[in-house]
Amino acid sequence: MASGTPDNTIRVTTGSVWNITSMATLPVGINVCKWGWKTKNTCGTTTSAPAECLLDPEDGVSHYCNMIAVSPFSFADHGDSGGPVYAGQRAYATITGANSAGNRVLVTPIHWISTISGSVTIKTN
Repeated sequence: MASGTPDNTIRVTTGSVWNITSMATLPVGINVCKWGWKTKNTCGTTTSAPAECLLDPEDGVSHYCNMIAVSPFSFADHGDSGGPVYAGQRAYATITGANSAGNRVLVTPIHWISTISGSVTIKTN
C-alpha cells in the first residue's frame, strides 16, 4: 500500500511483491503458497472442502466455520494469521488458525470474506 492507497500486490519474499490479478474458490488438492510474518513464504496442499471450524479452547464451542484445511502443519504458525494464500497470481484465502486436533492449518476463503462485510474488498486490478 503506497500513500494509504490499496494496491493489488502481496509479499512473497522479504522485499519482493507479487501482483494479484484474480480471486477464486479454493478447490481441494491444489498447491498453494502463503506469506506470513513468522514463517515467511511456505507452500502446502488443500486437504478439505470449506467445512472446518475453529474450536474455541475457552468455551469448547466451534466458531468461524467454512474454513479450508491446508497441510502440512508447518504451512503456518502463530504470527502468520491474516497472511495471503495464493497460487500464481490468484488470491484464494487468508491464514486463520489451526483445527482442534492441531494437525492442519485452516484458511478462510477470499470469496467468503468478501460476502461477510460490506467494508472488505479485495483489489485484483
